[in-house]
Amino acid sequence: MSALFPDPFPDELLYSALARYQDMMGITGGRSVHRTFFEAKTGRAVFDLPGRIDALLSSLPAGHQYTPGRILYEHTQLPYYVPFLPPERVDRVERTMRGGDGNTIHGLLGLRSSRISIAQPFRFCPVCAEEDRDSHGASYWHRVHQLPGIWVCAAHGTILREYRPRFSFPPYDFISLSRFRRLDLQTEPAIRAKEKSLELQRLAEDTSCLLANRVGPTSLPSIHERYRCYLHQNGWMQTSTRVRMSDTRQAFYAHFGTSLLGRLGCTLPQDKDGWFERLLRKPRTASHPLHHLLVLQFLGASVLDFFGQRAAGLKNRPTPPAKEQKQNSNGRKFSTDRKTLDSSWENRLVDLVQNTDRPLRSIAEALTVDPRTVQRHARRLGVWRNEWTTWDKVAPATKQTDATGERREKYRSQWLSLQKRNPESGITALRKRAPAAHAFLYRTDRTWLDAHRPSPKSARAQPSRVNWPGRDLEFRDRAVEVLATLRQSPGRPVWIRRSTILRRMGRTSEFFSNRDRLPKTQAFLNEISETRVDFAKKKIDWAARDFIAQKECPKFWEFVRHTALRPDLAAQLSEEIAEALSKIRGATPGLDGEAWGS
Repeated sequence: MSALFPDPFPDELLYSALARYQDMMGITGGRSVHRTFFEAKTGRAVFDLPGRIDALLSSLPAGHQYTPGRILYEHTQLPYYVPFLPPERVDRVERTMRGGDGNTIHGLLGLRSSRISIAQPFRFCPVCAEEDRDSHGASYWHRVHQLPGIWVCAAHGTILREYRPRFSFPPYDFISLSRFRRLDLQTEPAIRAKEKSLELQRLAEDTSCLLANRVGPTSLPSIHERYRCYLHQNGWMQTSTRVRMSDTRQAFYAHFGTSLLGRLGCTLPQDKDGWFERLLRKPRTASHPLHHLLVLQFLGASVLDFFGQRAAGLKNRPTPPAKEQKQNSNGRKFSTDRKTLDSSWENRLVDLVQNTDRPLRSIAEALTVDPRTVQRHARRLGVWRNEWTTWDKVAPATKQTDATGERREKYRSQWLSLQKRNPESGITALRKRAPAAHAFLYRTDRTWLDAHRPSPKSARAQPSRVNWPGRDLEFRDRAVEVLATLRQSPGRPVWIRRSTILRRMGRTSEFFSNRDRLPKTQAFLNEISETRVDFAKKKIDWAARDFIAQKECPKFWEFVRHTALRPDLAAQLSEEIAEALSKIRGATPGLDGEAWGS
């Protein structure tokens, strides 16, 4: 049992709290942490979904207020997966995380078979790190920053930074964010600045909402029913049970773009059904939460509205059996059984079209089919009537075009009036107020929507908390001291470069992150930096003094080897080497001249 345990901060991973404990106690290896909290001699430091939670709680100091549910749902990534899983699967995962060693958790969640790779850990938001240090006294790893597809901070909209260590840490070691910063390792942006988009910001916000609100598990049929309700509201349902999948798929691609879907690992296959079709059709298996979040964003639905909606509009809607006859608005029933469309039926159709003056609907009633079915087969059999100005695909396409135009005018008017009522709101606030209008205009009228976006607000200049001119002078003075130390140090000379000075100063990361704010330091480092030829000449002078001090007369190749010159530099500086050898020979006249070589 441990007498000390650092209370996890809001949205902090359990891994991060244990890493802070390891730093506080000055523990050099994570095995001691495993023995103290998990009653295990060996184990891996799991970043996202750890096991043996009950053993951890039993080892905490007496009087603690933690429960298994609080640890699981506030300090692990489990709430990200729970809403999209059936209740029985969630129960198995919870039992495994509480009592098991964690080896089967990713398999139970379907992550090992998913094509979406687990996110690269060690991501952080620089603004969040500074705020955490000011408010809590230490920066830490946030749960939301370590999830797949999260490259932007939901709170600040900044691109996340990530550590990519050049060497691997022991798998049982807990690494804190503060420890990475003390090691002065380089960070890189998770994505390029031009790849940042509103879709990524919305994805980060929805993911943060999932973690902050404890949404319970949902059965797969219930999720499918709610999707049908939103598809119906957005006009993607052909009937109460059939989705216009081809059009919906094209609109989904147009909304996100192939490049972004490829980066997220959610590309749709071209020649067969993929995860998008399996998600919207009758559910058979659970899908990755990232798939669900992308579809919800495409449909203009928020996470909380989706799981809070009862979808009553579809529950009471009758669903006709697959083999039942269809009925039109006038009450007539038409057969949909293709077995009736044999040669005798075709001969009857030809006779009614060619040998009678009956109108189209009368022929359809006599053949017990829809009028458009008569048109389609009449065209195929070569008995088309000229008075039929449309056929089966023209009329619905025209109606759909008219309906789309009406919706476009409706949503345009709604968007303009919303901007007029909220002149101070930005694009994100307007999207939340009218998600359906924005989604429709974004898909079908992007040019108009871009031309009627609210004017971007000029960001207020935040006063810098750092006196950069003073820090620039401080860095330059420190660089002067380091340079003097290197030049006065005995022994083999050191190559004076910018990286050499900064490494000795311990300020490499800070300089390269703020080089534009440190002009004097940058100018000084550029001025004193030596080229390869300059450094080679310095080594030749040092080698000459060294041989004179040892009273040795080296041959040409011995001098080059002692100086550690590359062949190309030795050939380029052959005159300098010959001059150095002459200097050595003049300083040691008593040695035999036969010792000299060319």
